[in-house]
Parts: sequence; C-alpha cells; structure tokens
Amino acid sequence: MLGRKKAPEFAKLNYNQRPKTKVIQLLHNVGNENVWAGVKRIVLRTMVLILALIVSVPSTLAKQQAEFVVPKYDLLALDDGIRDLLDREVKTLPTKKQRLSRLHDIFYQPYYYNIQYEPFNTLTAVETFYRGEGNCISLANLFIAAARYVGLDAKYQIVRANRQWRPREEFYELPGHINVVVDFYRERAEIEFNRTFYDNKENLRIVKRVISDKQAKAEFLNNMGVDRLHDKKYDEAIAYFKAAAKSYRNLDFVFSNMGVAYKYQGDYKSAEVNYLKALAINADNPSTINNIFILYRELGDATQSQRYARRAEKYARKNPYYLDKLANRHIDNGDYQKAVKLLKKAIRIFQLEPDFHHNLAIAHYFQNNITKSKRALRKAIETTDSEEFKTRYQRKLDALATLD
Repeated sequence: MLGRKKAPEFAKLNYNQRPKTKVIQLLHNVGNENVWAGVKRIVLRTMVLILALIVSVPSTLAKQQAEFVVPKYDLLALDDGIRDLLDREVKTLPTKKQRLSRLHDIFYQPYYYNIQYEPFNTLTAVETFYRGEGNCISLANLFIAAARYVGLDAKYQIVRANRQWRPREEFYELPGHINVVVDFYRERAEIEFNRTFYDNKENLRIVKRVISDKQAKAEFLNNMGVDRLHDKKYDEAIAYFKAAAKSYRNLDFVFSNMGVAYKYQGDYKSAEVNYLKALAINADNPSTINNIFILYRELGDATQSQRYARRAEKYARKNPYYLDKLANRHIDNGDYQKAVKLLKKAIRIFQLEPDFHHNLAIAHYFQNNITKSKRALRKAIETTDSEEFKTRYQRKLDALATLD
C-alpha cells in the first residue's frame, strides 16, 4: 500500500474551450556570458546559459577524462505500485473528465500525495512520485505518464514568456517552463504545477505550444547537463547536451549550452562550433549572441566580437541583475541619481527581488530622501522570504524613522 502525503495548493486545473491552443515553452535554457557585468558569473538553464566573463581557463580542464556514458532514461515509465494505485483510484471512473479530476486530486491535494514543485530536481515519472517533488518537467513526466495510463490524451506544453533572470551561486539562470495539456473532444484542460511562474504576470507575454515527447526528452537531458555544468563536471555536461541534441536537433539552446561547457574546458574551437550551430537554428537567441561575443572578445578577435557587441549589450541591459550591478557601481562612485534610475528599471523588469528594493533604499538614503528610502525598505521586507533579512531590513527602517 502506498503511503499518503499532503498536496500543494498551487497545482491547478484549467479548462480551455478552444481545442488546440497555440503554445510555446521556456524550459531549461542555459545562459550566456555577461561580459558587461564584469563578475565571474555564468547564466545557465530551456535553459539558456549566460556566461559571465572569466579571466582564464586552466589548460588542465581541456584534458579528456574517461568517457562518461549518459544513462538511459524512460521518462514516462510507471512501476507496479503506481499502476495499482491508478487502477484502484482512477481507471474505473466512467468519464475522462472524472479521471482527470481524480488524478489531479491524488497527486496534488493536501489529503493525498502532496507532490511539490521544486525547481532544481529533474526526475523521471517514478522518481518524482516517490520523492514527492520535482521541477516542472518532472511533474509533467509523472502527470502525463499517469494520464495516458488511464486513457487520457495528455501532452507536454511549453510556456514561453519574456525572459526572467534568476541568480544562482555561479551564474544567472533563465528559467523556462513546461506544463501539461489534456485534450477532449472540444475542450482542452491545462494542468499547471508552478503558479509562481505567473507571479510577475504584468510583465509576461505568454505564448504556449504543445511539444513532442522527443523534444521533452531533449529538454530533460538539457536540464541534466546544466546541473552537471553547475557542478563543474564538464565532460558529463557535454555528454548530456550531446544526448539532448541527438534526441531533438532543433533546440538552439542545447548547442549554446554545449558551447559554454566546452569553453570552460578551454576548448574554444568546439565552443565556437556549437555557438554557430545554435545561431544557425536561431540567429536571434540573445544568450548565444552574448556567449559568442564573449568568446571572440577573449580570443582577441576584434572583427568578430564587434559584429555581436551591440546586440550583446542590448541584451545585457534587459537583465535586471546586471542593472543592479551597474547601480551598485554608481552608488560606490557617488552617482546616486544614475543608480536610482537603473534600480527602478530593474524593479520594473522583476519586482520580486528584495535586493533591488534594498539597494534602491540605499541610493535614496545617500540622496537624503528618507521618505523614499523607507518606502523602498518596506518593499524589500515585503518581497523577501528570509526572516533573517526581514529583521535586518526592519532594523534599518527603524533607524531611518529616528531621522524624520
């Protein structure tokens, strides 16, 4: 007997009266190098990798180690325990809508299994069920496998919006998103696992597109490669990216990410080859443009770097974390007006980053605008999830109150 868990409130079921809605997804997209930021950071994940400028790459990284073999993954396999659960609880229901609703309840309602969204775990259907968590593609794997088992027409759906950056320890992340659609005769149900993806919905221009199982497999393998890249396991990352490209060859960000991995190994030629492959698929991918610009710049190829420079700078200006770094430089240099302008732009792009509000409070403070500084600190308190930082910001707010 499978044990019961509690389920997340964010998983939701929406019906769309139009049968085949258009869809485009952002999954894991590794990133691109941000030379403009001037820090040792990389941007990964649909993931597009955005590399930061690195000073040097040790030649030893280029040495080949024992070849890594990517395991064989069956994303949609179910075991006997899950099938028994579905036979008992779902499959006997007479209508497809009843089966869909029941399946959704079993996986996500508090009185059942409480399977949670966790952004950094890329898992198969079986792994997701028993761990009780996973990222969007992991949750999609489980739901699609179960839905198809009980006779539903379930598919992967990419959800693409304007880019949203997310910082990690060594890189910025450009997270993408994937969910599930289930088609009926004249209706489509959409199953969403991560409501926070829409938290900044006033800034989102959402487009959706159904994708094949082969593309979903490539997205899965790309995610695994990004995780290895984050862990500096470059040979393994490259192996995963190659497997992703073999599964589905038309994902430009897979080649861009592979280029990033080769670059970290010190193999600049292979990095260039893969960046150019990515641009051949999508000449307008700003992450790849940024990455190849950095590559040519580091190689001292002024002609080629200049070819991509303006587009790379334009792209960097859309990264709120890059704007925040520029603002901090202006604060250090005493140019508080420029800092305020940049921080306000960063906040317009992404309102939920407490650091932006905190830094804006600092800039206003040095402008002797205590009222606006207090207002920005209140927004920092409102947007942070950390009790430690709430306390810090509150102490600063209390100190500012004594200056009124």
